[in-house]
Amino acid sequence: MDKETQVRERVRELRVYYTNLVVYAGVAMGCILVWLLNGAGAFWPIWPIMAFGIAAALQGARLGQLKALEEWFPFLSPEWEESQMKAMLKEMKEEKRSKEKTDGKSKEEKI
Repeated sequence: MDKETQVRERVRELRVYYTNLVVYAGVAMGCILVWLLNGAGAFWPIWPIMAFGIAAALQGARLGQLKALEEWFPFLSPEWEESQMKAMLKEMKEEKRSKEKTDGKSKEEKI
């Protein structure tokens, strides 16, 4: 994938994220308005607000917008998947090499 395609994809993901934030804010305000118009009893809008807040935080962390969350949940960072793949491939190569060395020693012992 070339640089321009990567940049376009990144900008599209950010646009979707910011659009979601605007929608979340609108829903939160709508819930509060309904709560106020219906007598303002127990503050039930906290539940959808919290749910949308958690969703927005996780989406923002995945896009690298919330660095603090990435420290606690490193799998949310954009680079995590690539680093895990490299680590697993390296581990597989090392296992293969050690197996080849052990197989080579056992063949020498038989001779």
